Amino acid sequence: MALYTIPKVTTAERIGYTPIKAEHIYDTDLNKVFYGDGVTVGGIDLTGPPGPLSNIVEDLTPQLGGFLDPNGNFIGLNKGADLVSASPLVIGTDGDYFDVTGTTNFAVMTVTINRFFVLRFDDVLTVTNGGSIEIPGGVNFTTAAGDHLLCFSISANTVRIVNITKADGTSIIPLENAVIGPASAVDENIAIFDDTTGKLIKDGGINKSAITANTAKITNATHTGEVTGSTDLTLNKTAISNQSDVSMVATDLVLFGDSSDSDNLKKGAVQDILDLVPASSGGLINIEYFTSSGTWNKPGGTIKVEVTVIGGGEEGGPTGVAGGNSSFGSHCTGTGGGAGSPSGGDANIIGSPGAINSASALQAQGGSSVLGAIGHGGLGSNSNNAGDGGGTALKFITSGLGSSETVTVGDGGTGGGAGGPGTKGIVIVKSYN
Repeated sequence: MALYTIPKVTTAERIGYTPIKAEHIYDTDLNKVFYGDGVTVGGIDLTGPPGPLSNIVEDLTPQLGGFLDPNGNFIGLNKGADLVSASPLVIGTDGDYFDVTGTTNFAVMTVTINRFFVLRFDDVLTVTNGGSIEIPGGVNFTTAAGDHLLCFSISANTVRIVNITKADGTSIIPLENAVIGPASAVDENIAIFDDTTGKLIKDGGINKSAITANTAKITNATHTGEVTGSTDLTLNKTAISNQSDVSMVATDLVLFGDSSDSDNLKKGAVQDILDLVPASSGGLINIEYFTSSGTWNKPGGTIKVEVTVIGGGEEGGPTGVAGGNSSFGSHCTGTGGGAGSPSGGDANIIGSPGAINSASALQAQGGSSVLGAIGHGGLGSNSNNAGDGGGTALKFITSGLGSSETVTVGDGGTGGGAGGPGTKGIVIVKSYN
């Protein structure tokens, strides 16, 4: 009977070798004999009959030939030794659950592919989101004591954070990236953003019922102060309601953009616009002569008027009656001859005095107005003085002009003396656009 020596090898040497058929090797680490079939790496254990493995302790690289059936049992996990925080953080191979101590930030982990593992942090540090560590939300994560990360290595040293559980139960998204609401609010009030952070929604204090469903118009609205900003302002004609047609007067207010103040919207009087128009730019559109009292109605397009107001002439004679006053509304008055000085005009002109009669056989001539025979003083006779001419007020009116004005024309003085009667005054109104 022939004898032969079986080669002796360590486990590490055996599992790196494939015995040929019928070849035997002895594992000095396990004190077992393995035989070769020319296929099985490390050989086949001779200590037991071929069949299912009773354990996989001896196989340092076991592989499944199909799905793993736990047969109603569970696969236990192991807590590994604590990891001291470092960059990179080296994941141990002695477990699947690790406590991380220390406060060193890290952006990379050293770990093999296809590992599920859990990290629990004992202190504060920052895990940086990036190509090596993918964090939900794409933001860095600052830990607190008791926080957990569930991790999976999708490739060597590339880890995807599957889940984050914070010890205090709050969200992982930092406040600066979130929009949050108030602790309390009134039902159906309008919500607005905080004007400092832009991230906090707060109660606007306005109930939705205060906003009309008809967005085409706003009624009973009041704004105090200037309306500013560079955005164009548009008022649709349907946005202003319950307004009857009215005539604009010089004291009315209008909105305009102030070019000297960044085109901010301001208010001004119509008169301010009129004052910018040179006097020569307007055209004469109407002339009315009032030889008796009546009402002047402003023609369309009129922005200013020129009025000539002449009072009636005084009666001649020692007890001659003064002429009547003429006027245009409350703007100006041309006094009658012998009745004083005219007033309110841009130019106020007293009528010329009547002549003094020094001979009974002569007739003294009455004084005249600026228009001669109109508002002329009565003749003086039989040594009586003649009457004075009517006074004249000349005026341009650009403000305070009504849609109509009362016109009074003074009569010539008469019935009081031996002299002749004065002639009637006149009011002339010229309208300009």
